[in-house]
Amino acid sequence: MATKIRFVLQAVSLFLCLIFCPIPGMAESCTNASLSGAFGFFARVFGYGNSGFVEVGRIDADGAGNFSEVVTTAENGNITRNVLRSGTYSINPDCSGVAHFNRDFFSSLVLVLLPDGNNIDIVSNRGPLGHIALGGMRRISHDCSSASLKGSFVSTEEGRSGPASLPPAIPTPDVAAIGAFVSDGAGNAVGTFTGNATFTQSYSVNSDCTGSSVTNFGFSSMPADFVIVGNGSAVYGVVTSPSNCGGCGPLIYVMSEKLKRTDEDGDSVPN
Repeated sequence: MATKIRFVLQAVSLFLCLIFCPIPGMAESCTNASLSGAFGFFARVFGYGNSGFVEVGRIDADGAGNFSEVVTTAENGNITRNVLRSGTYSINPDCSGVAHFNRDFFSSLVLVLLPDGNNIDIVSNRGPLGHIALGGMRRISHDCSSASLKGSFVSTEEGRSGPASLPPAIPTPDVAAIGAFVSDGAGNAVGTFTGNATFTQSYSVNSDCTGSSVTNFGFSSMPADFVIVGNGSAVYGVVTSPSNCGGCGPLIYVMSEKLKRTDEDGDSVPN
C-alpha cells in the first residue's frame, strides 16, 4: 500500500513539474530585444505556381522591432539577386512573434525563438494560391571570409528542375539529392552527390557571410548563392540557374551541415 501511495505521489509531482517547473535555458519572457543581431535566413514552398519559391539571405534585426534583409529569390524559375528589403517585427512574452516584410506575397511570418536564442523557426501567411512557406533563421556570429567555409559537410538538395522545353502549364519534375563535400577554406571544394556524381566547386564569401559558388559536374555547372550561419557550421543555399521559359526553370534549395568529428574518447577534434 505504501509503495502505491509513493508511486502516485511521484507521478503527481512529475505532472506538476511538467506544468510549472522552468525549462533550463528557456528565457522566462521574451521581448523585441530578444531578436537582435545578424541571422542567415531561408524560406521555401514547393508547388506554388509551376515550380515554387525559395529565398535565401541575411537578416539584421535591431532589437527594437525593425530589420533589414538582403536575399536571393527564386520564384518559378525566375532568379532575382541582391534584393534589399526592410520590415518590422514584434515578439511576444512567450517567445512567439510575427514579422512583416515589404513585399507583395508571403508578407507576414510567424516566428518562434528557440531557447538558445540563436535559432528561429518561421512559417508564412498564405500566398496568392493558398500555399504556406516554411523556413528558419540561424545566427551569424562574426564576419566571414573564404576561410569560414572549411571542413567536411553533408549536403541535401530538394526542389524542382525541368528542361526549358517544358511549357509553363506542365509542372517541373521533383528533385532530391544527398551528398558530401570537403571545402579547403580557400575557395575550392570537392565532393559527390547521389549516384556517385563527383563534382568540383569554386566559391567566394563576402564579409557579411553571404557568398556565391559554381559547382561543376563535368557535363554541366550549377551556380548558387548562399549564406554561412552558426559560426561556419551550416550553409543555406539556392541554385541561381536562370529560366528561359517563363517559369519552368530550376528551383532548388540546398542545405549543408558541417560534420562533427570526435576522437576515440568522444571529444571534438578539428574538422
